[in-house]
Amino acid sequence: MIEERRRAERFQVNLDIQWEGTSGRRKGTISDISTSGCFILTSPEVVATEPIKVGIQLPKGKSVTLPGEAVYSTEEIGFALRFTDLGKNEELFLQRLIDSARRKLSQ
Repeated sequence: MIEERRRAERFQVNLDIQWEGTSGRRKGTISDISTSGCFILTSPEVVATEPIKVGIQLPKGKSVTLPGEAVYSTEEIGFALRFTDLGKNEELFLQRLIDSARRKLSQ
């Protein structure tokens, strides 16, 4: 059922992140990503439509924050996130990340 709702192709990644929601700041790992969202492996549960900020550490000490909202959570596994209100820089970063994952898949 969830597969049918996806509009964008997803790519497997293993990207350590920090995310922040109503329960505070937590660590997690993005296991798959697309231009519209991602799945975050983490233990705390979230509530659907909860606003979430995902922080991704970049080389040279820079970071990118991707805003979104929780779509659903799976107990003790993680949650799906839909990106919302992405700016041009965030969209460009996301596209580069996906392009990199696509290249690795084709090798």
